[in-house]
Amino acid sequence: MHIIFHVLLIVAIFTFSIHCQGGGGDDYDDDDYDSGDHDSDDDYSVVIVGLLIFIFDNEIILLLWNTLIKILNENYTVIVSLVGASLAIYIIVLIRNWVLSDDTSHLSNVTFVNEVDSTDNETNVKSSDSLFSSGQWISRYFQYKQWHGPHLFSLFFNHKQQKVTGSGEDDVGEFSIDGIYSLNTRRIALTKKYQKGTGNSSQNLGHTVNIQLKWDSQKQLFHGKWYVKTKKYQGEDKFELQFDQSTTVVDKQ
Repeated sequence: MHIIFHVLLIVAIFTFSIHCQGGGGDDYDDDDYDSGDHDSDDDYSVVIVGLLIFIFDNEIILLLWNTLIKILNENYTVIVSLVGASLAIYIIVLIRNWVLSDDTSHLSNVTFVNEVDSTDNETNVKSSDSLFSSGQWISRYFQYKQWHGPHLFSLFFNHKQQKVTGSGEDDVGEFSIDGIYSLNTRRIALTKKYQKGTGNSSQNLGHTVNIQLKWDSQKQLFHGKWYVKTKKYQGEDKFELQFDQSTTVVDKQ
């Protein structure tokens, strides 16, 4: 094993001399390269010194250490650049994974509206039909650490198909609404599609907002969350929806 180590050392020394010939010429100008001239004599001197040190077994570690220091000194800028780039890529990957792993996923609308709330023990609520009344509805949503709204828009419920459609406008822009609901679970899921080119041009990307709400008998409104995921933005937060009692009820059968 001792002999093999010596042989590998000789190979390493000669390999070093071959690969270092002319080293730095591509990366430095004559005026910028401050390490001194680097010619073939330096390479041969490395080989000779290595062979001399090779004779003394206790100097092998010193040779390896000095060789490593020499490589680091001659390629300091390149090594620092590579380490910096690798670190930057690593940080970017970590941030990307953290963002993607952020819990902004949600149930499908069908699954949500049919999910039975185990904590829902209400027995004296008003008829579920009356909870889903066609007419004007008032909504507000929480984003950027503040509530936005109230916003007024229309919803039309088809109790036979348990589907809902609507349209309106808020501080982002004009939008259309499609969705489903359940009379049994008293839940509603809406898909709000913004019309690009309307409202706030910096916020309206023509994107889609998924809204999933369930009935709160104490507050007498639907509450839940909105979900947005685009190439530029991803987030979720609170959303509230309440029927405007001043409007005329015209159910769409």
